[in-house]
Amino acid sequence: FHRVEPGYVIQGGDPTGTGTGGPGYRFPNEIDPALTFGASGVLGMANAGPDTNGSQFFITLGDSRSLNGGYTIFGRVASGMQAVQAIRKGDPMTTVRIVRKGTQAQGFRMDRASFFAVIQAHSNNLAAEAKRSVDKQIASMRTRFPGLSVGAGGMLFNILSPGNGVKPAPGSTVSVLYTLSDANGTIIDSTSNRGNSPMSFSLGIGQVIPGFEVSVADMAFGEKRVVILPPELAYGSAGAGGVIPPNAVLAFEIELLVK
Repeated sequence: FHRVEPGYVIQGGDPTGTGTGGPGYRFPNEIDPALTFGASGVLGMANAGPDTNGSQFFITLGDSRSLNGGYTIFGRVASGMQAVQAIRKGDPMTTVRIVRKGTQAQGFRMDRASFFAVIQAHSNNLAAEAKRSVDKQIASMRTRFPGLSVGAGGMLFNILSPGNGVKPAPGSTVSVLYTLSDANGTIIDSTSNRGNSPMSFSLGIGQVIPGFEVSVADMAFGEKRVVILPPELAYGSAGAGGVIPPNAVLAFEIELLVK
């Protein structure tokens, strides 16, 4: 056990004993809302982020509900919690005995082909779920912003005011006013919240998300347009900073300021 946090967790399962090792593969989270870390003795898979489970696991030493939703729960201590409480950092686990109980356990297969088939099925389900979510968000955006046209990479846009016809040069610095909102109409960020102070950035060097940069580069000075970005042109499957969820479709209302 390479990690012991009194009153919180003990953690092991790293073949190197350092906290950075693993089995050489990763597998996805399996989150069940009915299972929680609300007591001591709950077993969970340790990870470095969503869907990065390997061989490391932990056992809670108390109420650890802050872990709910982020880690797969796969068991609990049925007896011997006093032994868990006595474990210290560096203590080895010398023996593991697996006893299969019930027909499901008896039928469980751990061969390589079965394992990766489960992973592939899970990935397919996640992809299908993400597509349904994106389609629903785009439908909401079309309702909120009538008259949208399809642009590069699947983005949607509508020019609200055409500007002066002159577009910014590649590599130039531009200044914009914008409001960012989600499919529900919730405002996430806006220059109006900062005293209408413009945001400035240079085109072509990746200072902003791809869809935003492509949109601004296509605008004329003085132009106002609304742009709907699919996840792949925004923050993707990772989301951003706990503010923008994974696979979010985003609306930007942008004005490119005249120099």
